[in-house]
Amino acid sequence: MAEGERSDLLRFASALKMENYLIRVDDVETAYCEASGSFPGFRKVNRPRRGGMPSG
Repeated sequence: MAEGERSDLLRFASALKMENYLIRVDDVETAYCEASGSFPGFRKVNRPRRGGMPSG
């Protein structure tokens, strides 16, 4: 869930559509409504997988 200017939200949703060796996002569902002010910001958090990186 995110709040902000519509143009920023469109760029954000577009950036979520990614593919690499660890992740593949095929679709991002969006719905727009009036902002509530409940979400002052967001951040992307990367966490290492348990057991470390895959070998090979």
